[in-house]
Amino acid sequence: MVFGLTLADKRLRPVRRPLVIALTVISVLLTLHVLRAEPLRWVPLSGPKLALDPSRSAVKQHELAIVQQQDNLYNSFPRPTTTQLIKDFGIRPIKAHQAISDECLDHWVSNSVWDGPCTAQTVEESVIDIVWTWVNGSDPLHEQTRGHYIQETGHHPKNARFREHDELRASLRSALHATGKWRKNAWHIITPDVENPDDSNQRLGLLPQWANTAVTPNRVGDRAPIVFHHVNYLDMLGPDATLMARMKSNSGEPRCFQRSIGNHAIEVQFSNLDPNVVSENIIAVNDDQYLVLPMPPAAFHSPLYGPVFRMDRGTKVGGDDTGTFDSTGEWLSLGWTCHVLNQRFGTRYRPYIVHNARSLSLPLMHEASLAMADNYAYTPLSRFRGMHHIPPEVEVNTIFASTHFVIERHREALLWSWVVAKWGGRDGILTPEKKDQMWVEMGGKVEKDMIDPVRITRKRTTRDGVTKNLQDAGLQTPSSSASKESIGDTSYTWTSHDGYQVQWNLPPSISRERCLGSTSERAWDRFLDLAQGKHLVCGDAILTMLKTTSESSGLSIYLPPPSTPMRVPADEPVTLPVVLPNDPPALPTNARAWAVRLIHRYSYVTATSPTRFFGIENVKGAKMHMKGIDASKTLAFLCINDDMPEEEEDQREMDLLYREYLRKKFPVPLDCELSY
Repeated sequence: MVFGLTLADKRLRPVRRPLVIALTVISVLLTLHVLRAEPLRWVPLSGPKLALDPSRSAVKQHELAIVQQQDNLYNSFPRPTTTQLIKDFGIRPIKAHQAISDECLDHWVSNSVWDGPCTAQTVEESVIDIVWTWVNGSDPLHEQTRGHYIQETGHHPKNARFREHDELRASLRSALHATGKWRKNAWHIITPDVENPDDSNQRLGLLPQWANTAVTPNRVGDRAPIVFHHVNYLDMLGPDATLMARMKSNSGEPRCFQRSIGNHAIEVQFSNLDPNVVSENIIAVNDDQYLVLPMPPAAFHSPLYGPVFRMDRGTKVGGDDTGTFDSTGEWLSLGWTCHVLNQRFGTRYRPYIVHNARSLSLPLMHEASLAMADNYAYTPLSRFRGMHHIPPEVEVNTIFASTHFVIERHREALLWSWVVAKWGGRDGILTPEKKDQMWVEMGGKVEKDMIDPVRITRKRTTRDGVTKNLQDAGLQTPSSSASKESIGDTSYTWTSHDGYQVQWNLPPSISRERCLGSTSERAWDRFLDLAQGKHLVCGDAILTMLKTTSESSGLSIYLPPPSTPMRVPADEPVTLPVVLPNDPPALPTNARAWAVRLIHRYSYVTATSPTRFFGIENVKGAKMHMKGIDASKTLAFLCINDDMPEEEEDQREMDLLYREYLRKKFPVPLDCELSY
């Protein structure tokens, strides 16, 4: 069961045009702020303070203010003010990368082998937190709030988005079984909050009624500490909070504070999770998603290879700038999000992200929210998922956006390193003579304008290579030599050390004149054209041909020559501007060292693991699926959607079947369970 509320109040339509203008102004201000590289500090909330102790064995926070309403327990907290919710607009470094020496990182990125200067380098297993989104649609106050929103907007979301089948308990049990041997991780549950009927200045955060909140903050045995986050403290604003506060709705609230419980509106706020509380690496999980077998950290993330993305390359997502895609599921948000990515990185189809537990980097999610700030700002204005069909208020799909943002930024980093840093150099100019050398490096001949055919490299990272590198670094591998019935299997199908993964096809030939030109020009201009301009396909082909001609298993061919000192000065930017300007930023002091760190910042893996997804539509079909799942002893990921009919009589038997199945599938209770 997932979130489902959004906002499209007909009474607010008269303020829509001023709102769009105001949000556009804010977006421009935020973008300029980021481009000036003057990051705001993280503003601590004056509401609930959270902090993890260094060992992450407990969450240090003030005691939850538990109150009772209509026989249910809630966490009561004061309604936040605009000044408490100022968003952090600084680019965040990745701490695990900072711990690796420049010498080791250069060797690793260049050669894709963990030896030489890396033999003395200590790296630790990635700390990976799990983040759930959850709502109890059967909660009486939530039902009242939802009913009010339905009456207010005239929109009737499917009840399936809110029904409760005790999925969260089973999902947490599955996580204990799958990740109990991990250390220093924490679990985070993001829940909606509703207005306190007795005090309009207080919000009531929903809590699972079976959880003993007196012990959830502590690590007990293998169970990670549990942190509850409520939506009201994630809705961050831009720096001009005064302007935002003027955008009042008919209720007198800033429109951005009118609560949404839609899953897209919640997920878009993941980037605002406090980095002092949530680890750099997260797994995003809906409460109807389950981890079936024990999994090593490298199945989701490693400091060598980055986050592990599971994509369905057979399902293409294309951009939609009209808002006309089907809104009953997630395709409206997917089409719009692909369009938003097209606007920034160039137009292409992108593969669908498998609908199960998803690996993400919190610093890079935050960076993506800065790059697409205006679109991220519109998304929380929706009360119910899929209500807004009028651009630019269509919702962003954060999981899709964040995943493909990393892939696109890695492609961008490779092109910048080769075109600007390696060949543009200090003078920043690509002369005809330099272009001759670039063409030859790609595999072309000076006297010929065409490379025909375009060849795709067969030099790829192998399973044995991944295993050896991780073992040499003292890390667990994503798969195990043990039985696949005892350890979930993950196979890396592509690593970013293999260059850029062309999603479907390349042109049969490429032209030098088309892809490089023949006259002198700024390297930055050619980079922009290949990275996000009209010659996007040329950029793909160049990256592919370079990897094909390279003798190295790493990315050395894309890098500028070594220079000294190797260190990257602390005052230099962490990355390229999130929105690329027309004029080039200054070349870093040590272009190679900076390029190495830039490329590694966006490292990632694509992988496959045994996974199942089905929706409960009727008893007979559900039993058949459940029988098949139980027969599969190697299944690692499971998602069971509530697709039950709306008639209550038909639901009752299916609800009992689902609950009983979860009890049997994940029978070991958590220490913090009060009752069943």
